[in-house]
Amino acid sequence: MSKVRKASGPASQQNSQQQTNPIPVAQPTDAYIPPFLMKQIPELEAYEKLLDAERRIDLHIGRKKIDLYQSVSQLNAMKQETKEKQYLRVFISNISENQPWQTSEEGAEPSWTLRVEGRLVNGQEVDDPNRQKFSSFLQGIAVDFKKPEDEEEQPLSIVEWHADPAAPVEFDGLDVKRTGSVNVACTVTIQPSGFTGDLIQFSPQLAAVIGLSRGSLHDAIYSIYKYILLNDLLDNDRTDVSTQSNASSDNTNGEKTIAKVDKYLATLLPEEKSTIKLVELPALVNRHISPLPPVRVDYTVRVDKASTYGETVLDIEVPSKSDDTSAQEGMALLSELNQLSTAVDPKLQALNQELNVLRLQLNACASKHQFFKKMAEDPVPMLQEYVQSSSRALKILSGDDGFNEDTVRRASFYKENEAMLFENLGVLLSNGRM
Repeated sequence: MSKVRKASGPASQQNSQQQTNPIPVAQPTDAYIPPFLMKQIPELEAYEKLLDAERRIDLHIGRKKIDLYQSVSQLNAMKQETKEKQYLRVFISNISENQPWQTSEEGAEPSWTLRVEGRLVNGQEVDDPNRQKFSSFLQGIAVDFKKPEDEEEQPLSIVEWHADPAAPVEFDGLDVKRTGSVNVACTVTIQPSGFTGDLIQFSPQLAAVIGLSRGSLHDAIYSIYKYILLNDLLDNDRTDVSTQSNASSDNTNGEKTIAKVDKYLATLLPEEKSTIKLVELPALVNRHISPLPPVRVDYTVRVDKASTYGETVLDIEVPSKSDDTSAQEGMALLSELNQLSTAVDPKLQALNQELNVLRLQLNACASKHQFFKKMAEDPVPMLQEYVQSSSRALKILSGDDGFNEDTVRRASFYKENEAMLFENLGVLLSNGRM
């Protein structure tokens, strides 16, 4: 007591502050709030209610995000199933002007004009302002002119057009005009583009299994899954080496998630396997898809005819542009929710750190309060218990507290000595031994 009375000034205030506001030690056991504090501190009950409300809010937000994502996925799947095929009719033709066999003005050079045009096969009128232009269905057009046999020195001529999303251009036809009075062979390459990129090309191996040469990624995965179901290939009883290693970590709730590989599925795998997990189907399909191949047409520019319109016509399948406003709104809501979560996360982390510090300080104060209270009530047994506890902690830290090997192998040992083991772990954790 005399030492306490001698302390005065800023030093004594600092010591007093350290005693009432202890420095926390960031160990897992130090953040645990003992249940007996709930009776002594009424505010802790309100704190537990806040934690419970926070958990329920997080759970509710997580469920809503999952529901919204599933709704968007179902809308996209319904759009894929209900969309109708439509075709783009393409006309390739040319006209001739001022050719020797034609009546031409004096001094005019003979010339020809190649035209590539097209329109969607539907009931819309040509002058309809809502009609989609030919260019809206294309990613690019290239015309590769071959040099005439009698003009060996003339280099090859290539004309290309590529769609630019930053500066879109709408047109119904592409014209290429050249001078000349001989027929010219060329190759017209047309690269169609989908509105959403859903239309892709399947490899011959994949097409042989699912019976489709092109479609969407969803179509391919669903078709393989349907093939597995129809041929009764689902089997969780058989696993190969690659699946056994992860069997303990899978939580399938009793559902069959492993399929046997038959001779047709084996053609899709890069290596020989007897089984495959259903979660591996997207990666498997990705090896057998590619963008839609371009359409190539060999054409000869005829200068011995005034026009060849209607002689070369082809139809190209293009995806239908369906109304996906609901799906877009759902994705916008998901994006907005993710942005809000990202903005709020730093603030929540800062608050959680403050709460952790307060819990550590509260637990430290509670331990001191409990110790000094027992000391005041009956000092002798308390000191004896403290000496025994210190001796036991020293024994634990020194590694001398051994147990019989046969005893610790039994589950009853841990059930009967739960409090003692908890105390041992707390000693090791608080001293940085674990």
